[in-house]
Amino acid sequence: MTYFEAYCNTQGDLQAIIPDINKYDQKFLVSNWVSHATNVYKSHDCGYIDVLFRSGEDLGNEQAGVSDLDADGEWTYDATNDVVYIYSTSDVSDLVMEAGTDWEDLKTKTIKETADMVRSYIGKPILRVNNSNAQGASGRNYPYVIIRSNAILACAQLIMPYDPERGREVEAMAMNDEGTGLLDKVKRGEFVLDSDTSADKNQGVVRQISLNGSTTGGIIDVTNVTHPMTRFDDIRVVISTGGTFAAGTSSPVKYDVYVADDTGLKRTKTVENEVVTGVFQPAAYGLSIRFSEGVYVANDEWGITVMGGHTNETGTIKSGQVVR
Repeated sequence: MTYFEAYCNTQGDLQAIIPDINKYDQKFLVSNWVSHATNVYKSHDCGYIDVLFRSGEDLGNEQAGVSDLDADGEWTYDATNDVVYIYSTSDVSDLVMEAGTDWEDLKTKTIKETADMVRSYIGKPILRVNNSNAQGASGRNYPYVIIRSNAILACAQLIMPYDPERGREVEAMAMNDEGTGLLDKVKRGEFVLDSDTSADKNQGVVRQISLNGSTTGGIIDVTNVTHPMTRFDDIRVVISTGGTFAAGTSSPVKYDVYVADDTGLKRTKTVENEVVTGVFQPAAYGLSIRFSEGVYVANDEWGITVMGGHTNETGTIKSGQVVR
């Protein structure tokens, strides 16, 4: 399942790729102004205008027609005759007049279009993750590699009309003929998405669910001897008895393990009051976990995402030259 929406935002994500991206806002100069009536000026053969700017100021929505221009800064565009009119108390010949598309609208449109490119190129599901406990370090709804790739392609498309060479260089960061772009690596499985059954998900991916502020210990390793005996589960490991676990002393710390059943997650207890020993101990589905030394508090909780089955493997495509 893939969510058909954009992955990156229009501000920080684009500027993280190209800091000066705002200079590619696709404005163009409107010149050759002549007087049309008192305080009304016009420019012929100006090209389609969606937004008009005067000395950098967005003049807002256009008026319905020339007869509606009666306040400074009001404007209208006659598409039939390709003429733009403006009411101005100052001679517009002395001002910088520009036209174009609303910059925010343009960025939004470009991001959506290049998100479609991302989906078409990698050919695998991109899942939206709303739960903050499962979003990873970035705290975003989508994998960072997808967010960055969307931003790269959007920047490339915005740059292309002005500087095709630079646009292609930026695009190559996401996909290129050599297969070194971020999306190329996603296709090959070098970067793993949430929908992929990867080696680490066979092994189990640990994340913190809820830890007391005094807790210093945690799960530091997960291992298994076979593929997990489940297609998917979010195993929960919960401290049932807190205390300090340290080498050379008898451990007071105990934990429980819960797995899903046909009514939901964390429904069936499979391990109860197991003493934390610091060696590999049972979790579920053939997985074993190992705790570090430290302080544990009752109800500390970790999740272990596990997916069974074979890992997604994609062969590497290389090219060579044969000369006769």
